[in-house]
Amino acid sequence: MNKEELLKELENNLKQLSIETKYGKGYFEGGLYRYRENRCIYLNRANSEEYNIELLLSELKKMDWQTIQCNPMIKELLTKSDQNKEEHVMSFQDRKSMRAESDQFISYRVYDKENRICDEGMAKTRDLSRTGVAVENRRPFEVGARVELTIALIKEVIKTESMVRNVKKIDEQTYHIGLEFIKISEEEIEKLRKELPNLIE
Repeated sequence: MNKEELLKELENNLKQLSIETKYGKGYFEGGLYRYRENRCIYLNRANSEEYNIELLLSELKKMDWQTIQCNPMIKELLTKSDQNKEEHVMSFQDRKSMRAESDQFISYRVYDKENRICDEGMAKTRDLSRTGVAVENRRPFEVGARVELTIALIKEVIKTESMVRNVKKIDEQTYHIGLEFIKISEEEIEKLRKELPNLIE
């Protein structure tokens, strides 16, 4: 599921709750507006898709979303708080498994050295392989940190544990983060094989 698909899916979820999503231009961030008994969410076209996705998730999380039909990825995102976000790039030249360029969303949960959750949220993948994934985020993760990942593919959702191997600062608001899988089940590998057969040798 790419960001455009995720945005449309969130808009459809809000429709199930009788909330319309509208787009406009101007000096506003966007959010939920009420007029009498009607509710509507306005999104600014000038905002990035990532920003608007986070805004819709934030608003949907405040509602009775458990009563509607959501796909697994959105359910996963709604059960987590999207506070700080981060991303890093991975060096894939030394990998044995093949990789594929990717534009999917993942949810992540980062743990500190005391095994406490220190950050969780959503990031965008850059490429994906059997051994790891590279993501892009607004702030960096600490190298060596353990990260739980939920990756939304086309039809399946993959859950795995990973470790931050490297981080590259692109600009003041963009980091590329390389994550190596350290725990992935045979069931999850089979899901990868079905949807991205070229990744598995």
